[in-house]
Amino acid sequence: MHRILASFACLALPTLVACGAADDAADKVHDATSRAALAAGSWHGTWTDDSGRSGIARFEAEQDGLSVTGKVTFEDNPCFDTAVVHGDVDATKLGVSALLSFGDADVKYEASLEDGTSLDGGFESLVTVGVCAGIHGNLKLSH
Repeated sequence: MHRILASFACLALPTLVACGAADDAADKVHDATSRAALAAGSWHGTWTDDSGRSGIARFEAEQDGLSVTGKVTFEDNPCFDTAVVHGDVDATKLGVSALLSFGDADVKYEASLEDGTSLDGGFESLVTVGVCAGIHGNLKLSH
């Protein structure tokens, strides 16, 4: 009888340890995803480009899991006005990577979201010809 109980305990112990480790990992992913959900909402701030031009920017974001969608507006920008945003949140680094589609011009945006109240990052025009080709700049937004 004792041998059966001892064998059962040995078989059950690895299962409990594995479940505990899986629960810890799931908690860490959940915590990171919850913190990353701070990307949703209304953001406002400024854009500047490498030529020295600048203006007001606004971003209305929705988030589903780690996917971010919405609309961003670059006021007084001669190349980019209002864009549809499709992006992802990196929950471990608390950053955002997005493609901003301004109709016939696309812009890549990478930003940090470390404090949960500001998005601060760089953008790069993916346009290859014309006056809007290769423009780089900074887009800094806050809640």
